[in-house]
Formats: sequence, C-alpha cells, structure tokens
Amino acid sequence: MQAWLQERGVCFLDGVIAARDRRCLRGGEVEGREAGAEPGCCATVSWAERFGTQDEDSGGIRALAFDGRGEITLASTTTPSGGGGISTGRTDGMSLEVVHFDAGGDPRWSHLFGERAAVDVAVDAEGNSVVVGFGSSSTSWPNWTLLAAKLDADGDLQWQLDSADEEYAWADGVAIDAAGNVFITGTFSGDLEFGSHTLTSAGSSGQPDRERSDIYVARLAP
Repeated sequence: MQAWLQERGVCFLDGVIAARDRRCLRGGEVEGREAGAEPGCCATVSWAERFGTQDEDSGGIRALAFDGRGEITLASTTTPSGGGGISTGRTDGMSLEVVHFDAGGDPRWSHLFGERAAVDVAVDAEGNSVVVGFGSSSTSWPNWTLLAAKLDADGDLQWQLDSADEEYAWADGVAIDAAGNVFITGTFSGDLEFGSHTLTSAGSSGQPDRERSDIYVARLAP
C-alpha cells in the first residue's frame, strides 16, 4: 500500500535513510544544487538546506546517517564546494565534505578533505563520524587511493587512514559496531597495507592490476 509519493523535476537522488520515528531523509542534486530534505510520514517537508556556489556543483551527496540525537551527517563530493549555509573556503577542484546538521536542519559544522571523493559515512552512538572515500594517485595514475577518517561530534579530525600512492584501493562502505569498532570494505589490487597487515590480491605479483582486483574488509579500533 502506498503511503505517500513525492515527485520532483530535474533532480538526482543519491540516498535515503529512515529514522525510528518514521521520518526519512533524502539527499541529492536539484538542477545542479545539493539538497537535503526531511519529509514526515505524510510527506510534509520539515526542513531543507542548500549549499553550493554560483557555478555547477557536481558530485552531490553520496551518503547520510542519523545519530542517536536525531542529528544528521552527510558526505558529499563537490567541484567546487562551499556556499549557502555551509562554507569550507575551497573554491576549486574536487573535494570531499562531511557536513553535520542538528535535528532542526541548522548546519553545525563541516570538514573538508581536498582532492577526495565521498563514498559512505557512518555515525556511532557518541556522535563520532567515519567517512570513507577515494582520491587519485599523484604518482601512478590512473590508480585510486583509499581514504578513511574519523571526526568527533564537533567535527574535529581524530584519525585519518590513507593508502599509499602506489596502491590501488577503493572504499565501498563503512559501518560502526556498538563498541565503536570501524569496519570498512571495498576493492583493491596488488598489495594493500593496513598497519601491520598486508593484503595481496589473488593472481597479482604485488603490483596493481585493475583487471585482477579483490574485495577487502578491515576492522579499525576506535
């Protein structure tokens, strides 16, 4: 049975999540502008927020998550980024933004990772956020490099994990368990180092080969 339906014009929907009180949040682009909106059970919009510049802000919202207080964290890829209710100070190039809104839709903080693209974000019970994404290698194009980073409830960086330029790695998802352990997964080729752990894709000689990629999953301590 259909409870409600909303239609929009020129738009691209990148994600939707549901809260325990039956609210849902969607994120995407509307005619090149990013938007987050929270329809109620009868599709009444509680709030909406825009951020972007006067130029085309391509990329869009890639992932969003609720925390235990009903506040919302989203991960976005923009070129360029900033503007509207959110300002990061960057005016050119691809960047990954993590943006946090309170339950009323007011922006509280944002954090920028330059020359990166967003893939996924997760939030734990304490309001800490973990974002995963990727960037292009500066020494071995067209390799991709992995990014995973943890921000506290105020948006301050706690730790950041980057794969080496010579490695080919891509993140596909992130999750946080009740103890705060972080799980990331994705694809890689050749060798991929996680601290003292080195993974080697099957059929490779330790060098990246995009035709011979494998799946990885890793647990990172809080």
